[in-house]
Amino acid sequence: MYKVYTGQKTFLHPLFQPIEHLIYRLTGIDPAQEMTWLQYFWAVLLFAAVGFAADMAIFMTQQWLPLNPQHLPNCTWHLPSCKPGVSPAMPTGNLTPAKPP
Repeated sequence: MYKVYTGQKTFLHPLFQPIEHLIYRLTGIDPAQEMTWLQYFWAVLLFAAVGFAADMAIFMTQQWLPLNPQHLPNCTWHLPSCKPGVSPAMPTGNLTPAKPP
């Protein structure tokens, strides 16, 4: 990791450097230029939006995708959960009913 972060060559350099330069050229990135906070903000926001869109595409088409041995159905666009009555933000495996005071 030291070599990677200090810019020294590693044994994987010949393999990944051409791919890295191709990505830089296609996206118009200058690797020698530092990002401003605003550029970093938009890059993180764009990365999150693209990731969310990819996740939604997977959830909404999972019925037809390979590696679905449980044959889970497609989720709807609003994604409260794939199962009615279950919140995705709440673990349901270890819940016990509340005891009255």
